[in-house]
Amino acid sequence: MMLRTLAALVISGQCLTAALAETPFDCSGLNDINAVTALIAKQTSCQDAARIYRGCARNWTNSPDMEDATLQLCAETFYQRLTPRQQAAYDDIAEACVVKNQDPQSMRVFWPTVRDCRIKAAEDYARRFAAPVAVAPASASGKH
Repeated sequence: MMLRTLAALVISGQCLTAALAETPFDCSGLNDINAVTALIAKQTSCQDAARIYRGCARNWTNSPDMEDATLQLCAETFYQRLTPRQQAAYDDIAEACVVKNQDPQSMRVFWPTVRDCRIKAAEDYARRFAAPVAVAPASASGKH
């Protein structure tokens, strides 16, 4: 019975976490880009940082500091776990974000779109390669 209850709580927690990750971040209370950048840097997951970035990017379309904070936090969760070949592939994707968002006629780069592309790539790599979060083992007898 206790294991069933524990399993239900774990599944509920996973569903709640997924629902929170899909909920847009309300950036209306943050009026300073430095406060947003600091909030991003305090996050414990790439997905949470990216959610804040996406929620606030509309307010500050020229936001390299927000992008840097998000990418740094995301990279900390996975980059060292990548093989050199995977690191090169990730770096190539980040560079491709610039190339595909550059107007070939004027050579103008659409930086907000580049930033979104890089954040999505980092979020994808974090989902695939980040270290699993350690969960404390549950006692089988229910006693401590």
